[in-house]
Amino acid sequence: MGVKVALLLVAGALSFVQGRVQTDGGYAEPGGRSTPGLTATAVLALRAAGAPAPAAARAYLLAHEQGLTPTEVELVTMAEAVTGGASPAVLGRLRGLVQRSGAIGPAVNSTAWGILALRQAGEPVPHAAVVYLARSQRPGGGFGWARGVAPDA
Repeated sequence: MGVKVALLLVAGALSFVQGRVQTDGGYAEPGGRSTPGLTATAVLALRAAGAPAPAAARAYLLAHEQGLTPTEVELVTMAEAVTGGASPAVLGRLRGLVQRSGAIGPAVNSTAWGILALRQAGEPVPHAAVVYLARSQRPGGGFGWARGVAPDA
């Protein structure tokens, strides 16, 4: 793939994400309502593409920190971190997901997201979480979303 084609693909994807912003500052699927998970994912995509994330998206995330799933807590932590810093409330919820086993949240994938979120927020990652994730790797090299589950994308 040539550089021009790659740039066109990125520009198209960026335009699509930017077109999903809602009047409340959040992001949604076409015809849907804003959600913290989609908003956090959109913010991370915008920042990865070198585009600024609208201040309204950060305000939306800060206002919707309650009732999040573990993975949403992790995504929101990362999105807040790249838009001015993760709030103490969401960082507290993230730290509360760390288990004795090293798992962060209920699954292997939530542990991976948790490690990424802690790093993005500049927080220390518990060694036990790294060990838990490493021990969750399957013999073929992949990871299932949970322990004992076949590896997937």
